[in-house]
Amino acid sequence: MANIKKNPTTGKWEARISLGFDERGKRIQKYKRADTKRELEYWMANLLKEREDGSIKRQKSQMTVTDLIAVYYERRAPQLAKATLYNRRKVSSLLEIELGKMKLENVRTHHLSDVLTKYAELREWNANSYNTMMQQVRAFFRYAVEMEYLREDPSNGLAQDRRRAVKNHTVWSKQECELFIQTHEKELRALPIILILHTGMRIGEVITLRWSDIDFEQQTILVKRSIADHNRSAFENEKAPKNGRSRLIVLNETAIDYLKSMKRLQSAHQLSHGYRNDSDYVCLNTMGRPLGTSITHRAFNWLSELAGVPRIRIHDLRHTHATLLLEQGVHPKVVQERLGHASYAITMDLYSHVSVKLHKEATDVLVFNKSVQ
Repeated sequence: MANIKKNPTTGKWEARISLGFDERGKRIQKYKRADTKRELEYWMANLLKEREDGSIKRQKSQMTVTDLIAVYYERRAPQLAKATLYNRRKVSSLLEIELGKMKLENVRTHHLSDVLTKYAELREWNANSYNTMMQQVRAFFRYAVEMEYLREDPSNGLAQDRRRAVKNHTVWSKQECELFIQTHEKELRALPIILILHTGMRIGEVITLRWSDIDFEQQTILVKRSIADHNRSAFENEKAPKNGRSRLIVLNETAIDYLKSMKRLQSAHQLSHGYRNDSDYVCLNTMGRPLGTSITHRAFNWLSELAGVPRIRIHDLRHTHATLLLEQGVHPKVVQERLGHASYAITMDLYSHVSVKLHKEATDVLVFNKSVQ
């Protein structure tokens, strides 16, 4: 970054140029004053050229990996969502243990890969966990390049774990969904689960949903918030949906009737237990307080067991919703909009196994008769 301007007091031209940052995050700048603007432009052009070709010897940075992490949190932590910050801290603690004292400029791709591989085996990370942790590592080293602590990003060479990455998500069949709903359709504790099956919403979107977001006449749900910190309840713990945009989900008669019955049941529960739902949340615990994701996950596991259906992740209910729609011939663009994916490509990538099945069915539709012999 460079700046040239004329000092109105002295009549001299002044130039200031930035040459990056030192190991403490302080900007390195050079300053020059001259009689003409052209002289300064020539000086700056030569300085930039020397810097690019290496003629200007940059002082060796003494910054370590631990120093980078400290500077990163000091500057970036206030801008991060709580869930993101939680994952960053998990991986930064591992980096400090394994590479903390290493000079930043000595870090290579194989060092980072060794750390990830070691803890993937120790903690039995699946492919998704491994790839999530890898993205957190990349965030620190991208920042180092951005701040010019490093010329090149050693995390660029890290590869995703595709060995165990399964796009054929574990999902319920339509019959298993119906069995779960029939078993628990009159229980408030199953409301978040059944709502995900009907809508494909994320768990954070479901537990922050309010009754005012549901239009019973138009049969729609307006999804406009999610949970910020998954370790706390929804109360005063909200943020925008994952892609930052609200979306409208259309419901069928069955889903609307179910929600109406749950609202009546919730009102009766309030009267019998003496509490008020001033926050207007759809999903509450037995004490009338907003739910958190942790308790919902635990409840889902034993509700599944009671219903006699396979135990899957709660996020796989979204995959179940999407898979069943695609198998019924619903256009992937519609599925994308219901799920709230930022792009059509994300939906097609996640459900490529369903896409292949549909393509095979499409080839069976268009069959030409054999030519006459």
